[in-house]
Amino acid sequence: MLKVCTVNSQNKYKINNYNGIDLKNNDNILKLYNMLENNNVNIAGTQELTSRCLKRLKEFCLPKYKIVGKYRLGNNILTNINEINKFNETNSIITTEKIISYKTKHLYLSGRILSRIVTIAHIETKEDGELLFLNTHIDYKNIKIKEKELLMILKIIKDMTKLNLPIVLTGDFNLDITDKVFSNFVNELERIGIKRIPISNKTHKHVIDEAIDHIFVSNDFDIISYEIIKEDRFSDHYPVVATIKKNNKD
Repeated sequence: MLKVCTVNSQNKYKINNYNGIDLKNNDNILKLYNMLENNNVNIAGTQELTSRCLKRLKEFCLPKYKIVGKYRLGNNILTNINEINKFNETNSIITTEKIISYKTKHLYLSGRILSRIVTIAHIETKEDGELLFLNTHIDYKNIKIKEKELLMILKIIKDMTKLNLPIVLTGDFNLDITDKVFSNFVNELERIGIKRIPISNKTHKHVIDEAIDHIFVSNDFDIISYEIIKEDRFSDHYPVVATIKKNNKD
């Protein structure tokens, strides 16, 4: 069995040089690490991790966890453009399992300096063999941009199905199942054998009764359980954790 997770760590960019410790002296990066540990998470997709937060998270996680994923501006941060750097985040993948390879793809849209990204890792798990794990963060505002980004991700996934490996997709999609563009995306994934874990309760404190953080898994996996973690909150999002198991169906 595998424990997989999606978690938006929240970029508190209004706090100068934010490294995970907020104005009330809460160590939100330590809380994130404790959430992974307490829930025995094997693979997590994260969103909104900045360089300062990621540096501290690695101090907690290594060597048990491996962390991969490049920044939206690449790994050469433009330190002289502070306003942009506030949003130079990663969609890092954190795992206890073996990483065979990884890459970060940009979801390019014309005229956008900070395009959204998707991080992809080829992972070999101890119990369930190899899989492809994708993690992303969709635009929060413009529905047309959201739709284009979803179509780009869908194309990436369809191309990857040629590898005949199970797929797990996590992310902050900033969309609920009631949104048409997202339900279309869900339906297209179902057509190629990838199902959404049916989270329906709110996963963001500012959104009433809507799930915008989602996990998708290939039909190769049975969904054993899933939950939204709300205790000891360290972000404006709630982590979603699911237990899945390879069903070994041909």
